[in-house]
Amino acid sequence: MFYLVLKDNICVSAVCKAWRKAAKSVRVVEKHPWVITFPKHDDLNILLDPLERKKYTLNLPELAGTDVCYSKNGWLLMRRSSLVDMFFFNPYTRELINLPKCELFFQAVAFSSAPTSGTCAVIALRPFTRFIIRISICYPGATEWITQDFFRNMTT
Repeated sequence: MFYLVLKDNICVSAVCKAWRKAAKSVRVVEKHPWVITFPKHDDLNILLDPLERKKYTLNLPELAGTDVCYSKNGWLLMRRSSLVDMFFFNPYTRELINLPKCELFFQAVAFSSAPTSGTCAVIALRPFTRFIIRISICYPGATEWITQDFFRNMTT
């Protein structure tokens, strides 16, 4: 319940007394985004809370030479500069979850839910030709990406 947005947290709290108590214990009314910086020359990252105007410095050597592809629910989907290694990283818990090698160039990439949820899927999209879009899917714990081509409907 911790990862639910406020609206969904309130909905599940109506199920029963036990769920109400659990939902209220993790409810965050004013959840707001933070900004994380990725320096080019050292391992010090800065977390910035823009509403509170506070900065926190973290030493995260795990992120050296990486780029953020996507973020959600406190998790970052990272890609090393080699463009092959992708992994999830939680800057708060420092948990790291590797994904299989991804040798595909992609136009967009995202993931559905926290990689620890059991329902997480990573989806990468890329145009292959003018008429074909290539979609690749991977799950935490998988050994390879599953790729499928889809034909674009070019009629307007």
